[in-house]
Amino acid sequence: MKAQTIPLTDLVADTLAECIDESGFSRAEIARRLGISPAKLTDILKSRRRLTAEMAERIARLFGTTATYWLAMQTDQDLRLMRREKGEAILREVVPL
Repeated sequence: MKAQTIPLTDLVADTLAECIDESGFSRAEIARRLGISPAKLTDILKSRRRLTAEMAERIARLFGTTATYWLAMQTDQDLRLMRREKGEAILREVVPL
């Protein structure tokens, strides 16, 4: 059985960028309101930094969502990446009970 190839879009970065664009505020202002540096926000938006629970809570508070919403996206993204990189090996190495 072959592992399914799943398109790897960055759900977290895309969704966060959309929220920022819809807010009408600059990225610098959003970073200020989140209590982080603009560079850190840029790293998240360019997928160079994963969301932590704390960052998910900050983003959720700012945009009126939940930390679980943001962390679920991060987890989904992590799973898709892992499956792309290691899915075939797992299918070969692990025999279901």
